[in-house]
Amino acid sequence: MPTVTNKHILDVVGALTKEQWYLWLRYGLNNRPYETPPIVVEYPELVVLRGVYLRELAVMAQAKTFLEIGTARGYQAMSWADYLNSQRLMDGIVYTFDIDAMDKRIYKTPMTGDQVFTRSELWESEACARFICFTDRTKQSISQTIKHKIDMSYIDGQHEEAPVIEDFAEVLPFLHQDSIVVFDDCDERFSGVQKAVAAIAEKLQAPYEIVSFEPAGYKIAVMRLANCAIKANLPKRN
Repeated sequence: MPTVTNKHILDVVGALTKEQWYLWLRYGLNNRPYETPPIVVEYPELVVLRGVYLRELAVMAQAKTFLEIGTARGYQAMSWADYLNSQRLMDGIVYTFDIDAMDKRIYKTPMTGDQVFTRSELWESEACARFICFTDRTKQSISQTIKHKIDMSYIDGQHEEAPVIEDFAEVLPFLHQDSIVVFDDCDERFSGVQKAVAAIAEKLQAPYEIVSFEPAGYKIAVMRLANCAIKANLPKRN
């Protein structure tokens, strides 16, 4: 059985910057207590640190190419794009996939009351958005879109066992020996994600870490392919 290491987010991240807090408020915080019924994120001061951690992992891995499944408003994609922009990694790219198109008017932010936006409208003022390649997954597949080996991947699609395994199978051909794969919501609320991650780890013989955001129920799984037993079967990083 692959080794599973448990960590708390406060043990693995540095300080939150003002720019990262802005990205979270605009793109990541689904917090609207004024609605009926109210929508309130548990412990947002902790959950915001996920983007910080994945950015720090990108820095440590010297990552330039990213793949995300499940764009939503775009917090994770925008966080990685902001990293590429700040580091002037002009050959970097963030591929992100979602079943909701860029012009679908469904998004609210906690800073704008009841106003509803498209993703295009939310992104239009962000200089770093030029690093993002969005694909409507209902029209084009991952294999038809990706042109690079992927340094970091973030899987946040359907939260059931079979779809998570299928998402990973689509991503796998684009990974290399040093890729990092992150599975969102790998916690007791979504047993399907937990089962999928365990099955993938077993197949790859890959240890992974569970990062907890307690007292929030939210957790992520982080799998470094450099530590997996079948590393030799994967292509080397370009």
